[in-house]
Amino acid sequence: MSLTNTTTSFKLSSARILANGSCTITVPVNSASAGSYVSVISAQALSTVPAGGNSADASATLTVIAPSSGGGGALGWVELLIIGGVLLARRLKWAA
Repeated sequence: MSLTNTTTSFKLSSARILANGSCTITVPVNSASAGSYVSVISAQALSTVPAGGNSADASATLTVIAPSSGGGGALGWVELLIIGGVLLARRLKWAA
């Protein structure tokens, strides 16, 4: 199996998916603004072997939401230092 990509597309090759099976591919995306983006694959634009192309149009909507304004994200060195100090103090208290 091989998965290759560009900035606008990806290609899955030599994958074996059983009849009535499924395959999930997770792709991280970035967007400059929140909103909905629709992608349409026209009939016969998707190529599979030996089944052939897709018989009907397929579409999907990607909904991008704005990040929350607070919380989350990486911790800075100050936060890590405080957490380390609290854990060390608790450990010393338990040892006493």
